[in-house]
Amino acid sequence: MLSKPSLWGKQQGTLPEKLFATVISFIPSEPLRRRHRSIILLTRERLPDFPSFTIFLDDDIETIVVTESVEEALHISSQELEYLSTFTFRIFHDVFHKTYAEEPEKLPYWVAPAETKKSKNVSDSKSLTDWELLHLVHENEEIPSTLHPSSEALINRFVFDPWDGRYRYFTMAIDNTLHPSDPPPSFLPRRKFMESIMSYTLSGSKNARAGFLSRCNWQQPVLEVELVRLRRNLLDKMTDTEKDVETRCFVCIEPLRISAVS
Repeated sequence: MLSKPSLWGKQQGTLPEKLFATVISFIPSEPLRRRHRSIILLTRERLPDFPSFTIFLDDDIETIVVTESVEEALHISSQELEYLSTFTFRIFHDVFHKTYAEEPEKLPYWVAPAETKKSKNVSDSKSLTDWELLHLVHENEEIPSTLHPSSEALINRFVFDPWDGRYRYFTMAIDNTLHPSDPPPSFLPRRKFMESIMSYTLSGSKNARAGFLSRCNWQQPVLEVELVRLRRNLLDKMTDTEKDVETRCFVCIEPLRISAVS
């Protein structure tokens, strides 16, 4: 018996000069809370056609996943492969809190963002791919948090805790009624440190916390954010335990990282 198809092991150990694209699109039964786009899965060999299937996003919104394999191979340069590799490893790090040795010759697949405006020519993989975002992520490990406090650039971002993979957020708004030194609102789930919103957001070690809290900016804005649920199975509707998670939260941006992935 095989733990996975042998296709994934073919050509591993080499840097490919061509890849095959499979466009993964999402068709929700009703509008999702945030804008979404298609994902491109790039593999060393062409994947077979797959039937569509259903996943459940947001508050159990039924969403059909449709895949479309591109017939022609995508010929890529070493620079383009570097962009794709950086983006793939960044997804693992920022979204899944997984850090791997960046050895693209060992990757069985790459992940890329699709253009927001779908190309009419589905056979042209390069025109389907958002190379501008790939370049941005390649050039920026993260977006600096030293943005102007009132800047809208802090809103609609994916941010994550570099120390604890349980805490990933979508920023929603700046709350001018709260300050970093204020205690966390009473409805928030309890954490180890509850003295202030700044302390609540921070999840470093005891020694690191003291140094950070002594030099951080206590005048920065407090952000209203949505906590991303730690769901592992999107094929089923949420369990009662998952539904009970309070997703509305208030944090300070400085202890977190702003992902360059939009």
